[in-house]
Amino acid sequence: MEVKIEGTLAEVPKDVEITEEWIRLAEDEISHSVQQLLENTLAKLQKELKTDLIRLGEYIYRRHPHEWHRMEERWDELFAQAQVDITVQTDITHKGMINQSRGSIFKKPQYNPYRLNK
Repeated sequence: MEVKIEGTLAEVPKDVEITEEWIRLAEDEISHSVQQLLENTLAKLQKELKTDLIRLGEYIYRRHPHEWHRMEERWDELFAQAQVDITVQTDITHKGMINQSRGSIFKKPQYNPYRLNK
């Protein structure tokens, strides 16, 4: 399972210097935190709630119908034991309204979420 997160900075502590390295560390920390949260949630869905909320069975049914028919009867058991690899990629693309210019390290966003309508 691949998760992609894209966002802007809205607020940072005053004593933080926003550098390319700081952005990279923030992206890594966000990715790690979200990955842990997703892994814990998936484990609970599989082991405790025994429900396929991520629709893995539907994915298998649609992409591999012959395989699905072989495992359909035992799906609850198989889902509880399924190994799902989760990767999270975070991309901070814009500084938002932060007035701290440390060079041009951000690509221009597709849209400006802070544009004022006239």
